[in-house]
Amino acid sequence: MKAQNAQTTARPASSAELAVLAALKAVVPTPAAPAASTTGGTARATFTAALPQQTGPASDLMPPSTNPPRNERLERAVRDAVTRTQQENIPLPNVTERNELYALAQKMRNEGCLDVKQIEDALVAKLREKVDGPSQPRTKAELDAVIDKAFKRVYDNDTRPTTESEKAQFREIAQELAAKGGDAKSLLYGLSEKIRQVKDWGGKPGDPGVIKAAIDKGFDRVFEGKRKPSSAEYAEFTKMAEEMAKKGSSSQDIMYAVAEKMRAGESTGGAPANSPQVIDDAIDKAFKRVYENDARPTTESEKATYRAFAKDLADKGMGPKDVMYAVSEKVRQIKDWGGKPDDPKAIKASIDKAFERVFDGKRTPTPAEYTEYTALAKKMVESGSGSQDIMYSIAEKLRSEKDFGKTPSAEGIVNTAFQNVLEGSYRAPRPREMDAWKKVADDLLKKGMSPKDVLLEIRTQLRVALYNA
Repeated sequence: MKAQNAQTTARPASSAELAVLAALKAVVPTPAAPAASTTGGTARATFTAALPQQTGPASDLMPPSTNPPRNERLERAVRDAVTRTQQENIPLPNVTERNELYALAQKMRNEGCLDVKQIEDALVAKLREKVDGPSQPRTKAELDAVIDKAFKRVYDNDTRPTTESEKAQFREIAQELAAKGGDAKSLLYGLSEKIRQVKDWGGKPGDPGVIKAAIDKGFDRVFEGKRKPSSAEYAEFTKMAEEMAKKGSSSQDIMYAVAEKMRAGESTGGAPANSPQVIDDAIDKAFKRVYENDARPTTESEKATYRAFAKDLADKGMGPKDVMYAVSEKVRQIKDWGGKPDDPKAIKASIDKAFERVFDGKRTPTPAEYTEYTALAKKMVESGSGSQDIMYSIAEKLRSEKDFGKTPSAEGIVNTAFQNVLEGSYRAPRPREMDAWKKVADDLLKKGMSPKDVLLEIRTQLRVALYNA
């Protein structure tokens, strides 16, 4: 009865109440219809989030060189930099520090940096200095702080105090690295390497005691403690180590060089690397390597073909292993291409394989194309290129013509760049955009840049323009 009375006494909603209901409907999402149950149970209501509509950028995307970032965009870069550093627990900048960040952003823009992402990264680095120290250490106190970090890194001990003597020992090196423009990270790594050298070897690479240790360790790597260097070997390797140390090699580099040289000597039974026996053995191994057949005998004629080449390399100090690799390269050239790079058979094979790579066997070269690419191949051979390099070069040229036409269109390149960068939100370049980007593309093409490289450059600049928007 009460329910009936309630129904009969309900009054119609007022116009004000209807307006409120309409407003609520506009802001509250309507739940999706419940999915039909296939099990007979009660289906849960499911809510489907609306997919964001992909639309092209509203503002014109102009080349950064003609449209430097505006002050409003730099203000947003400051805000974005602060947001990024909050994930690293870096203290929020105060008003003065925010103004300094904005001034730095303007300074970078005014000095020619047109990429807001680069500016933003510089602002993040500036904010990190509050925790990590300056990104470009230069003062004595700043360099000492990096030296301290390097010692803690090498000794893997954050509580280890770095003594004044240790700081003094590496201060000059730190100053040299800083003078070369090194940032905090490069200084830290450079100093760590020097400190580790002293920690592991007891001194600098050129110190007599350190050189002896490097030679001893080199022998231990090869002979596992069963043989020590003779006096003559100490003299030979000390001279080599001193020369390497002067050129900046570390003790570890010297140790590996000693071991490599001894291992090479062991592989030749003590015979000199340029002896006939060792040379022939290197050639034989090269043929077996290329043909992937250890049972394949290398003929006397094959050995004779490469003896002079291999001996020349050995006379210049190359070890048997490296001689073998160098001969392998020559042998593979003949095996794969039918002759030396300038041989007509090899040139024809390079052209044919290039067409095969690009057209998958659906098209072969015309006589005119053979003539054109033979001339290109001969020119490349004169510059020292091998058949594989020639093939790749011809294939690159063919692919460019296939993708962009014999006479590349700047307009086509620009449109392709917009498609690549905007992807799902692609819109055709507007007339003003097309005119500006066509000019950039035309200028690059006139400078001799390939259409593919022009496309890559336009895409790079377009991504900058999109981020700057």
